[in-house]
Amino acid sequence: MKKKEILVDQLLDYFLKEDTRFLNKKTPKNYKEKRTFLRGIINLRPPKELKEEILRLEDQLLKLELKEKKITEVSKIPLIEKNICLWQGDITTLKIGAIVNAGNSQLLGCFLPNHSCIDNAIHTVRKYLKIHPNSFDQIVFNVFTREDKEIYERCFKIKKNN
Repeated sequence: MKKKEILVDQLLDYFLKEDTRFLNKKTPKNYKEKRTFLRGIINLRPPKELKEEILRLEDQLLKLELKEKKITEVSKIPLIEKNICLWQGDITTLKIGAIVNAGNSQLLGCFLPNHSCIDNAIHTVRKYLKIHPNSFDQIVFNVFTREDKEIYERCFKIKKNN
């Protein structure tokens, strides 16, 4: 059994015992499905303290996974307009000063398991982002308003034209 699978099994064991919502859930058999299941549980977990041992296990897993990813330096992304870059990919692999997490009005983020939103992407790797030198200096949480619609529309127009 690979180290990543052992770590996922240990983390699943902890999180399944921690939350009674998952008591009757059947654990998947293969690694990919187990990892997806773990991500969903982490996405649903309310913000609260974790035992140091669990944080250590998460760190080990995320470090192993990051070794398999390509890091993108923001300086390598071309400008398409003054101070505007467009890049598509896994935001957790950007080497950049800060990212903005689009929160909701409660600032709690998304609680849909395995939803492919920015909030879940960030929280799936939350602790690792704080300690890895190839990640962000800050995660800025922001609730976007209707006034932000113009900014979004401008970005989509730029993307469409490029």
